[in-house]
Amino acid sequence: MTTSEVIREKIGESVELLIEGLPKAIVTPEIQARAAMSLVKHGIPTAGVISAGILGGLKTATLQIGSELYQLKYSIKVLKVVTALDIYSEAVQWIEFQKASNRVDSEMADQAIAHLRGEFEREFRK
Repeated sequence: MTTSEVIREKIGESVELLIEGLPKAIVTPEIQARAAMSLVKHGIPTAGVISAGILGGLKTATLQIGSELYQLKYSIKVLKVVTALDIYSEAVQWIEFQKASNRVDSEMADQAIAHLRGEFEREFRK
């Protein structure tokens, strides 16, 4: 049996496709790209909550390359930007609620929100 390794294919700014089951000997950049596009087309759920980690769990698919069929395992991994978005969004919503309820100074609330948005932006410029 030919050995395979996990292929990591970046399919977005914060999304990565993990593919296992293709023999190392046939994994050219073209094969890798074709496999990734095929799996992405059928693997990304159109609804539901996306959070950091593995999206939709581990899935299997059969991929034909030439006359050979390969049984693949794959998953879609969402990286840290989604987690950061959740955290910063919750913080902004909490501050806006406190501001609307007159529990905090309005100007300071706006400054805090602006600060959080700046921190979020700086986080991904690194």
